[in-house]
Amino acid sequence: MSKRRTLVAVVDDEESIRKALTRLLSSAGLDVETFPSGLEFLDFLKDHRPDCVLLDLHMPVMDGFDVLGRLDRAGLR
Repeated sequence: MSKRRTLVAVVDDEESIRKALTRLLSSAGLDVETFPSGLEFLDFLKDHRPDCVLLDLHMPVMDGFDVLGRLDRAGLR
C-alpha cells in the first residue's frame, strides 16, 4: 500500500516565488501544485483538496482575502 504524500498548494502571482517555494517544499518530500491566480486555484478545488495552502494576500484581480472568503462560504476553510 502506498502512502499518499502531503499536497501543498502555492497561490502567488509571482513566478519566482512559486518556483522557490516549489523547490523548497519538494526538497522536504512534499507534493506541490502552483497557481498564478486565485481563480485558477479555486478551479483546482473542484477535483482536488490540498492539505495546506500558501496563499499570497496581495494579488491582482482576486487577492488572497477574496480567495479566503470564497473558501469560507464554501465551507472549505
